[in-house]
Amino acid sequence: NIYLYVSDECAGVHEMIFITVLIMMTTGVPQRLRMKSAAIACGIVFVLNIIRLLVLYPIALSGCAENPNMLGCEQPMHEFHSFVYQWGFLLILVLMWLIWFKWVNASDLIRKENESGKSKWKFIYRKRWKTLQKSVIVISILLLIGSFTSVLLDEEAMQAKENVDFCDFQDSVTGACGDARDTWAQEIQVAWSMATLGLLGIATTVVTIDKPKDSEEE
Repeated sequence: NIYLYVSDECAGVHEMIFITVLIMMTTGVPQRLRMKSAAIACGIVFVLNIIRLLVLYPIALSGCAENPNMLGCEQPMHEFHSFVYQWGFLLILVLMWLIWFKWVNASDLIRKENESGKSKWKFIYRKRWKTLQKSVIVISILLLIGSFTSVLLDEEAMQAKENVDFCDFQDSVTGACGDARDTWAQEIQVAWSMATLGLLGIATTVVTIDKPKDSEEE
């Protein structure tokens, strides 16, 4: 049997946040165009993640077809997943942003904005804080703290980490080692999800959009 744990990260939430930040931080491009582009880019990232998940299973089957009696025959699947997770998506996201930058002719838009000195929407640090923003900050900080404590103070997670370290040291691929790796990976993914929500809450609260009053952006 080939076991594959699918978490909320498989939806590409972190990748969506990354490409959205790249697009939204590109000055000179009209704000509405950036928002529409970010939404489209997030949709593309989601589809790419679905394709990645669908590809994992046939890769695992091909590895086990070549070595049917070998323990850990699905290793090519893990290697592919590791490469995509660590480097593949980073390259794809940067390439997507470069293509978008060229497509919207952002270089000319930035140059025209600098030459005209026209007031545009821009990101600024929030100066006025209401109860809602303060509440979001508190919740976000609690999420960040929870992301650390969910791993460091969880006996099951730390035991799984010790087992993973031992298995790596022994270069073991037993079933118990596989279970330990799955447990540790799940704990880390949950922690990352909580930390991402916390950081996103802080970023969207501390930073706000300054809309000029004397002119409306095109």
